[in-house]
Amino acid sequence: MTRKTRIRAAVVTALVTAATVSAGVSRAGGSEPRHEPSKKQIAALFDRWNAALRTGDPEKVAGLYAKDAVLLPTVSNRIRTDHPARLVAARADRSRTA
Repeated sequence: MTRKTRIRAAVVTALVTAATVSAGVSRAGGSEPRHEPSKKQIAALFDRWNAALRTGDPEKVAGLYAKDAVLLPTVSNRIRTDHPARLVAARADRSRTA
């Protein structure tokens, strides 16, 4: 893996982790006061996302996103706003890292 690929993977991982944590926190909202996620919760979400990536199954990766999640582009210029589009992005990421 080249240095550029490792950096790109780190950026994608950070963005997806932040989006996943944000989605989880906002989904848990409701009328109760919002609480910041703990470091342990963030680490668990990160581990879950990495485990999904290791399976090589784009459906598992795309399935981790909330229904209203927005996947911001890191390699392409296209913003992904629904499950089918995120699935396409996950497949593309898989083919780039294979």
